[in-house]
Amino acid sequence: MEFDDRRHIIIEDLTEDLFNKVIAYYFSKSDAIGPGCVIMITEDAEEVQLSGKELNNLNYYTEWSKLFPVLRYFTYDGYTVDFSKEVKHWKCVKSECGVPIIIRKSIFEEISKKLNDSELWIDKWDDILIDYAKKHTVNEKTVMVLSVIHPFDTVEVLGVFDDKDALIRECTTIIEKEKTLIDDISNLRIFECPLNKMIGVFYPDDYDNPNSVGSFMEKQDDISEVILEELLRKKE
Repeated sequence: MEFDDRRHIIIEDLTEDLFNKVIAYYFSKSDAIGPGCVIMITEDAEEVQLSGKELNNLNYYTEWSKLFPVLRYFTYDGYTVDFSKEVKHWKCVKSECGVPIIIRKSIFEEISKKLNDSELWIDKWDDILIDYAKKHTVNEKTVMVLSVIHPFDTVEVLGVFDDKDALIRECTTIIEKEKTLIDDISNLRIFECPLNKMIGVFYPDDYDNPNSVGSFMEKQDDISEVILEELLRKKE
C-alpha cells in the first residue's frame, strides 16, 4: 500500500483497542537511511502508520516498548531486543534489510508461506497481509462463550454457541455431572463476544482472585446471570 493510502496516527492514538486488532507489526528504527516508523496491519484490513519527529525522539530499545506492548515480549535486560525469542502469541520474520515483521502466531505459517512465495515480498508484505485480512475477516457475528473458572488457575472455554437453547442444554448437562458446579453455579461463566475475537483459553489477570478472567474476557458482556436464571427456571 502506498504511503498516502495508510491511516497516519499520532502517539495518542495508540490504544488497547487498536492493539487488540493488530495482526502484524513492522518496526523500522531510524538510521542513516531514514526516519523510524511503525506500520500495523489490522484484522479489518486497515494499514496504520506511526512516524514522525515525536517517535524519532524516543529510544528504540528502551522507550518504544512502552508504546507497543508486543515489543516487551522480545525485550530483555531493559534494553536488548531479541526477535529470535519464542513468545506465546507472536512470531517474527525479518526482511532482507533486517527490519522485523511481527505476526500473530496463529496465522504465521500461512503468511510466511505467502511471503516466501513472493519474490518481492519486502515490497509486498503489507499487501499480502491485507489480502489475508480481507479474506478472513469474520462478520461481526456474536456468539456465547461458555467457560468454567478453575480457582487460581485458568479460565477454560467449554464451548462456543450461537443458539441459546443449545447453550442451556449444555449447561444443564455440565451441572448434573459436576457436583462442584451444583454447589456454586457461579463457577460457570457465559460471555457474549464477537466471533472473530475468540482466542481459546484465557488466563486470569490476578491469580489471587479466582474470579478474575483476564483482560480479554472482562471486556466482553457477561451474560451468565441471565442465562443461568433461565436455566434454573426451566429446571423448576
